[in-house]
Amino acid sequence: MTFCFFEWAKILTPLLTPIIAGIFGVILLYRIESIKNEISKKHDFNRKWADEFFIACKEFMQCVERYMTLLHQFQAIKDPKSETSIKYQKECTELNAKLPELEMRIKRLTSMSPKNRRELINKATDILSYISSMIKTGKGNFDEMILKNDAFNAVAKIAHAEMLEL
Repeated sequence: MTFCFFEWAKILTPLLTPIIAGIFGVILLYRIESIKNEISKKHDFNRKWADEFFIACKEFMQCVERYMTLLHQFQAIKDPKSETSIKYQKECTELNAKLPELEMRIKRLTSMSPKNRRELINKATDILSYISSMIKTGKGNFDEMILKNDAFNAVAKIAHAEMLEL
């Protein structure tokens, strides 16, 4: 008795179908996992970069706030050679170095936010220019400085969301 191809196919089909389906399932699962890992790595990188950006912006704003507080305190000091005045001057000197460093860090980190990069850099530079102007002229408006800070924070929020691809 000879079996023809179709008879063998009838016998083997119920046996091979689950095996072939299993092989395709394993291949599909492997491919899905590799795609998930790629996406996860990219997301982890973006999250880390965005976290660093957030920290830099937060430190920048804290330094600006401290600088503004010191400038406000200077107005009340009668004796520029007093211990308090010298202490405030020393702290301002430290902030003079820290603020440009933070501005540079923000500029570097905004490379992951190409849509908002230029505007954010302009806002940070605007804040530093205003502080510099207040120091040189001895005049300035704290309310205007707060508005500049708010504008910076608004753009920083959008840039942060862009980094996270939200």
